[in-house]
Amino acid sequence: MLDKDVEFRHAVAGLIGYKEILDRITSLEERVVKLEERMSENQARNEERFLRVWEEIRNLRKDMQEGFRRLDIKLDSLGARWGIMSEQSVREALRGIVGRELGYTIQEWNTQDEEGYVYGYASNVQLDIVVSDSKISSRGSSITC
Repeated sequence: MLDKDVEFRHAVAGLIGYKEILDRITSLEERVVKLEERMSENQARNEERFLRVWEEIRNLRKDMQEGFRRLDIKLDSLGARWGIMSEQSVREALRGIVGRELGYTIQEWNTQDEEGYVYGYASNVQLDIVVSDSKISSRGSSITC
């Protein structure tokens, strides 16, 4: 009877709340579309931010590389001004400055690297280490004694 009598079918649908269900589904679909639009807009904004951050990182890297290059030049010119280009002489000068001005102790450490861990072949390895309050540091690493 539902498939033949349209009025009866609509009356039954109304009694079981079919229209309200359809209206809620339509409302939910509209909300989903709006959310998708907002997500798309946010993604575009985030991509722009991401690109700006990476550009800033690239610029900072260039600045750091240039700073290290200038530091190398200044250290070389400092050694040349003193009439010395030997690594040992510059190391001793810096040892005096860092030790006297900052109160650190700088020590030289030599060892034989039989396995070739550092250079890829067996060699003598030399490090200058800074000791402060029983803490030893060497190029970014530190050990507490």
